[in-house]
Amino acid sequence: MSLTSELDKPSSPITKYLRFVGTLVADAGRGAPWEDACKRLLDLDGLSASMTVPPVAGANPSMVGAAFDYRLRYHLAPCQGQNFVAWHGAILLGRLNTSTQPHLARFFSNLDEMTEQCSPAGCQLGDEEERLLDTYCVVLAQLESVYRTRGEWVPQLPLLKTGSARPQDEPLLALAPTSAVEDVVNLSRSTDAAFGDLIGPVVSGALTYHPNPVFAGSRAIGGADADFIIEGTIFELKTTKSFNIPAIRKALLQLLGYCLLDYDDQYDIRKVGLYFSRQGWVTAWPLWQLIFPPAEVLQRGLVQSEPSEEEVAERLTMLRDLMRQVVEDREIDYEEAFS
Repeated sequence: MSLTSELDKPSSPITKYLRFVGTLVADAGRGAPWEDACKRLLDLDGLSASMTVPPVAGANPSMVGAAFDYRLRYHLAPCQGQNFVAWHGAILLGRLNTSTQPHLARFFSNLDEMTEQCSPAGCQLGDEEERLLDTYCVVLAQLESVYRTRGEWVPQLPLLKTGSARPQDEPLLALAPTSAVEDVVNLSRSTDAAFGDLIGPVVSGALTYHPNPVFAGSRAIGGADADFIIEGTIFELKTTKSFNIPAIRKALLQLLGYCLLDYDDQYDIRKVGLYFSRQGWVTAWPLWQLIFPPAEVLQRGLVQSEPSEEEVAERLTMLRDLMRQVVEDREIDYEEAFS
């Protein structure tokens, strides 16, 4: 079970609960009674954005999406390979095939050496360095897939020889298809225009940054981890051709789920944000708009009045308590709970 897989099932109790809580988001769908008002409040009325970074022919979309997730992290802050989900995939792969263990360890050592030398955080790399880092990111995406599938999928490894290798000569880089690497290069080059206003302050330390946060309720739902949090705004990165209201609504419900799994309010999340990388579209919303009843949200929008921090915290506590019950397979009486 994972949060994204649950959201793919309309009958899931977790999906039903998130749709009930996030009524404003759900009612922004076609044919809903509050559709037009909800779209206006979420600034989705007349939504349009051109695709500025079209996919490279032959590139695997899932592989590119995961690889660009890693590349964006290198834009935002120095990284160590052992902190990646891909590292856990490498450990699993090494257990499945013990002969790969020294080669996988060398791969991460070469990656860390290379990124320490080029210092990509907040910088525009030269073409050669950019391509090399993006090639590593494509391999990281495949190692992450090993972990996400619990070893049901493993890459076809190239012939691996013993001995040391320079970062640019790393044998495992042969796993990265040229088309995927080119796609990630294009996406990486577009980052400054779309996300540059946040990259600089994160790199300088002016804004707090938490990559791949996990929450108090994550383990109970399959280890749910988000993309990153910047200064109390939780972001979801989407690298997809699909850019429409259904895609945005689904992503917002996913973000709402992460917020409610933060049972102890560890990350003090008060905004949710989306970055559609192919369209260069970055937008954030106050979390309170997703957790209060639509009638109240719409009324507050009319008079330009936001709830107090105490009201938001109280509502979040109640919703998180109920989320815990739903995750623990305990049924809740919606009418009683929200009366």
